[in-house]
Amino acid sequence: MALPTFTKTDNSYTPLTFTRGRTLDSGGEYVPNQSITKTGGGKVQVCDMGGAERYLTVNFQSLTTTIYTQLVNFLKHDTVRWSGKTFTFTDENAVAYTGRWWGDKLPENPTKNQDIDVTMLFRIEI
Repeated sequence: MALPTFTKTDNSYTPLTFTRGRTLDSGGEYVPNQSITKTGGGKVQVCDMGGAERYLTVNFQSLTTTIYTQLVNFLKHDTVRWSGKTFTFTDENAVAYTGRWWGDKLPENPTKNQDIDVTMLFRIEI
């Protein structure tokens, strides 16, 4: 099995390699891109607004504080801009996905002097 990595051309922190990640309890999901409402009379109305969106929940375990700092700097870098631009996530099976981090926060200073577990939502660009 390969080590999971984040890569982005011209990003100073590329490749960002994780020693343990996307463990077996990680999963993916499809989210239909629809608006669903119910009228006062009980009829359901569905408006399709494009194809389904695909997401991966990615678990990184036992990150050192050094790797965690590199992760934050990778996401903050102008080439990624947190969720602003895409990057490549290559999982432990050497499957590459292009997408973006789809989260709203990461802790600034997680437990110091201990390994850190991070779960991230990754939106795949289809």
